[in-house]
Amino acid sequence: MSTLEANIALLSTIPEEYQADIRKYLVLNYTQNNPFAPMDSNQILSTLEEARNCDKRGEGKDFDEALDEICVKYDL
Repeated sequence: MSTLEANIALLSTIPEEYQADIRKYLVLNYTQNNPFAPMDSNQILSTLEEARNCDKRGEGKDFDEALDEICVKYDL
């Protein structure tokens, strides 16, 4: 059984009157605290252009270096 299946099975055991409260809590917490705000196509293209300009100026970091730093930071 996958984690998703286990969660669905668990949620189905909760009485319906509480399920609405749980849904409301999840929606509020995951939409208000989400650092990744929804973007339209123009915003995505603008962000991509910004990233490309940083790379052209040499402000980017080598992927392997960045990955190594993440692994050290999170003890992976």
